[in-house]
Amino acid sequence: MNEDVTPPVAGTAAEAAPGHVIEIGWQVLLVPLVALAVVGGYWAGRQLNPAPPPAADAITGGDPFALNAQVVPADPNVPMVITLEPSQLQQLDPNLGFGNDPIPLPPANHPLMGQAAPDFKMKQLADGAEVSLADFHGKTVMINFWATWCPPCRLEMPWLESLYGNYKDKDFVLLAVDAGERVPPSMVEERVKQFVDRMALTFPVLIGDNTYDVQRIYSVYGLPSTFIVDPGGTVVDYHNGMYPNEATLRAQVEKVFGGESNAQ
Repeated sequence: MNEDVTPPVAGTAAEAAPGHVIEIGWQVLLVPLVALAVVGGYWAGRQLNPAPPPAADAITGGDPFALNAQVVPADPNVPMVITLEPSQLQQLDPNLGFGNDPIPLPPANHPLMGQAAPDFKMKQLADGAEVSLADFHGKTVMINFWATWCPPCRLEMPWLESLYGNYKDKDFVLLAVDAGERVPPSMVEERVKQFVDRMALTFPVLIGDNTYDVQRIYSVYGLPSTFIVDPGGTVVDYHNGMYPNEATLRAQVEKVFGGESNAQ
């Protein structure tokens, strides 16, 4: 008598017994294939889109004035400014150094050259008094745009302080316009004051909510940016970036005084 054996249905497993065959449908193989495709796709995506680098405004070392601090304003209403690490300056110009001799600068190229310096009013950090550029008509005025987070600005500050000490009694005024800080508005004044006290700066430092407006009228696109205004109120010199050394900075001021040496 022959035993009636019903063939297994595709995709199912028949009971294992002598004389019985277990058949597995091809659909079962889809599961590992799908899993492999998902894992492979994730790995490929990680290779093509690596994790983004740390934010550019990350400050290392815990020092808000550390030289490696880099900041790019994220607000579209804030003028975009560019700064360079001090270590990069030598790479750009092998002749750049901190010697005792003036280094020739390229001709100043700025739309305000030879034009009347735009007047502006800002608050003086030291006493909160309002200061206007027009207040200094008849004197040679240097306007330096800077920020505490700008490494070249900070390297240049001792030179500016030395310059101011030598020329302040000779109808010379230095106005340092803070170009904006990466702290809440309520903390800006304290941040700038900490830096000024730390550097023992004595020249007027100006701050204010209108600093970006002042930068726009002066077409400031890099920090530091320095303008020299003659006693008649005309912009006679402009330099974008840090001066090569203190001697070069001093030489630019002496040109306005007719080339005579006024430093003691």
